[in-house]
Amino acid sequence: MQTQSSQASAATRVGDADITIVSDGIVTFPIDFVYDSAPAEEVTVLRSAFRQSPDTQTLQSNVMVADIAGRRVMVDAGGGGKFQPANSGLPANVRAAGIDPESIDLVVFTHLHPDHFWGATDEDNAAPTFPNAELIAPQPDHAFWSQPGLDEKMPSEFAAWIARTTQAHLEQLASRIRLVGPDDAILDEIRYVPTPGHTPGHASLLIEQGDDALLVVGDVLTDPVVSFERPEWAAGYDADGAQASTTRQNLLERLACERLRALANHLPWPGLGYVARHEGRYRWVPADWAV
Repeated sequence: MQTQSSQASAATRVGDADITIVSDGIVTFPIDFVYDSAPAEEVTVLRSAFRQSPDTQTLQSNVMVADIAGRRVMVDAGGGGKFQPANSGLPANVRAAGIDPESIDLVVFTHLHPDHFWGATDEDNAAPTFPNAELIAPQPDHAFWSQPGLDEKMPSEFAAWIARTTQAHLEQLASRIRLVGPDDAILDEIRYVPTPGHTPGHASLLIEQGDDALLVVGDVLTDPVVSFERPEWAAGYDADGAQASTTRQNLLERLACERLRALANHLPWPGLGYVARHEGRYRWVPADWAV
């Protein structure tokens, strides 16, 4: 299925389900944080070969809204500008795509990192952004972020701030959150697929309609070059680098073997594509190329 795309939104289908991709802006990290454990010279050479910035990694924030089985389902809720100022704009872009935020009745989280979860409330964390939506979170990730004293276990003050702020959001939204276990169905057409490592309970979402399917991979694949050329490299924002690397390699092999279409939250807009094997590694093939 080809993708129809514009600056405001992109549209595709999974079976009979209409899929709209909207942007929540960008997230930026310093390269020496992202690839601090990888060989520095190889990082420089690889990024230079593909004309990527030598200093910073800029990630798109692609958010999906699916009209499926009589429900309007959003996958992740963006950052609301509270994590990084440029990681914002989701409610406005949802409206620009012709979707009323009040019409969204289900928000499903791949994980509870700031750029995926904090946008579920307004800028003051005082009210829900999507007032009529039930919220679904993967049970293992919720258990991790809900730990008493989590901020004191974090390796830095920055990570401790993330823990405290995430817990404040969980408290605000507690009455709306339903927990779903790994491999469990959310709807008949949507189920979690465990993909841990980036966070302890990170989960992808498999959407199936008839003979068509789409796997929303969250943050398993974040770099259009390194995630495919060097999937064994851990990233600085992965909670468990070794587990994240294993998960990434297993997922790439599945996507390539099954020729399963994927939506990656942080790959170049709109994040829809396929994975192909190439000379013992992998390549990202944007959906628009698959003609």
